[in-house]
Amino acid sequence: MARRVIGRRPIFQGDDEHIHHMLLARGWSQRRVVLILYAVCAAFGLLAAISIKTSSPLTGFVLFVIAVAVILGVGQLRYHEVDELRAGVKRTVGDRRMRVANNIRMRRAGLALSKAATLNDLFEAIGQMLEFEEFAYAKLQLGQAGRADINERAFMASEQRRPLQQIEFNKGRVVWSWKRNGVNDVIESCDYWCFRLPLSTKSGEWGWINLYRPLAGPPLLLDMNYLSGFLRIELSEAAERVLLSFEEPVGSGQVQLAMSAGKIAG
Repeated sequence: MARRVIGRRPIFQGDDEHIHHMLLARGWSQRRVVLILYAVCAAFGLLAAISIKTSSPLTGFVLFVIAVAVILGVGQLRYHEVDELRAGVKRTVGDRRMRVANNIRMRRAGLALSKAATLNDLFEAIGQMLEFEEFAYAKLQLGQAGRADINERAFMASEQRRPLQQIEFNKGRVVWSWKRNGVNDVIESCDYWCFRLPLSTKSGEWGWINLYRPLAGPPLLLDMNYLSGFLRIELSEAAERVLLSFEEPVGSGQVQLAMSAGKIAG
């Protein structure tokens, strides 16, 4: 049965066309689909006329039952809009408390990073933030390229304190990694996805942090704006502050030598 056309616009257009295709995909004949759609339209038109002329409690109850039936029926059609609405309700109601708790944990980690004076303080703040179990593995590399001496002095001054954390000096940078309990090899696995946050300030680049999550894991329950904005900035500034504190000052002997040379020249 071909679709009737009025002018240049088909009868089935927009949402009606979507319903039409969905019902056909379920194995219904086109004649049956058309009859069902016309019957539904006629039923709603009749209910609208009845509801205007009567205001009894029975009418309200009937309309409520029909509304529930329509909602269930539309849900079976697998509208993308309906699926997204359900996901939005879940994010707003079901997962809201966990999201708020995770965001607060990130804010606390940012505050701890703003006060970090050593690499141990920095690693401790990131490790406590990762305990909300949204990530399975994290790897942080700190240090500026071409300044391996400063990076090495910072590494030598750090100590490994927590069993889930590892610290090493590799290719001129300080490398810190964290792994959640029960997680095996992540780097070589195809079951995880990763995103990188570059660490930089006005004075240059200070490294990066890679965060890994399982592909089949639950939804990410935190605000990515906090992670990529607020926390990344605090981590970058903490890395700059801590590493620059290990710059070797000019020795007093060199200063005296320079002063003596100046007097002789005068």
